[in-house]
Amino acid sequence: MSVSTIRFTESGLQIEIRVFKDDLEKVLNDDFENLEKNPQKVYVYFEKHFQLYDDQKTLKILFKDIIDKGDAVLIVGTTSSSSVNHLKVKNIIFIDEFSAQKNIVHIYRNDKIKTTVLDARTTEYTLP
Repeated sequence: MSVSTIRFTESGLQIEIRVFKDDLEKVLNDDFENLEKNPQKVYVYFEKHFQLYDDQKTLKILFKDIIDKGDAVLIVGTTSSSSVNHLKVKNIIFIDEFSAQKNIVHIYRNDKIKTTVLDARTTEYTLP
């Protein structure tokens, strides 16, 4: 399972993705100590498996931190696009590795929250 939080801010979108540490180690075939020392491997995986779009245009996510949270890992990123009209989220984190994978997405915009659950059958969500 992964839990992603997307927050609209004046400067762009803030993204936090929380995954289980052992799942991340298994998928990337590496232990967390090595991944922490070389976070680029983590960032590349998430760039390919967690994507944001605005009106069919890909939003570039700058992943900038991985934080050890005990049994979990928090991956932090931002976009520089401050005016997003029609946000679409594509989340295929761990879908290829775990057939029952669930990816929860929370989107905060204008003091409102929208939550959805994505899986192997439904990998995309567009904010109404």
